[in-house]
Amino acid sequence: SGTVLSADSRPLGVEEMDRQGRCILTNHGSFVVFNVYIPLGSGSGEGLTTKLNFLRALKNAIEGQKFKGKKVILVGDLNIAHTVKDRHWTFRN
Repeated sequence: SGTVLSADSRPLGVEEMDRQGRCILTNHGSFVVFNVYIPLGSGSGEGLTTKLNFLRALKNAIEGQKFKGKKVILVGDLNIAHTVKDRHWTFRN
């Protein structure tokens, strides 16, 4: 009860993203937990491209776990805000 069976610090399967340590997968038997720190990627350009690539890799990793019959829980800092009002630290930008 409440035991982690295994942990994976490189669950995305994309070396350049796994190397950054932004995602850890813990296996709890019938379910897995993805604990993420998604890149900011505000505006456009390289930051946004990095964020979208990360989200694509995360989606693939989640789908892979679902295919194995696992329930999936996603937690962490998703770095997603609909409007400026949704940010706590509005003075940072």
